[in-house]
Amino acid sequence: MELNGVFDLLIALPTYGERLSAMPVEAKRAEPEAALRYLDELDRRHGGAKAWLFAAGLSSADELDALSDQLAKPL
Repeated sequence: MELNGVFDLLIALPTYGERLSAMPVEAKRAEPEAALRYLDELDRRHGGAKAWLFAAGLSSADELDALSDQLAKPL
């Protein structure tokens, strides 16, 4: 899976730009199996993404809905 749109957004940020610009193309890919392992571990350690988000400071269902809406938008 290519993540070019995400990297384009992050490269525009001063804290990420220089380092990400220097990364090789193959480092900017996400393998589906790695994503599934990450989500499995998130479930195991924290009870899922929603539980982790609330434990990390998300404070309401409205915030969760807004975040979900943003993440679902195409890049």
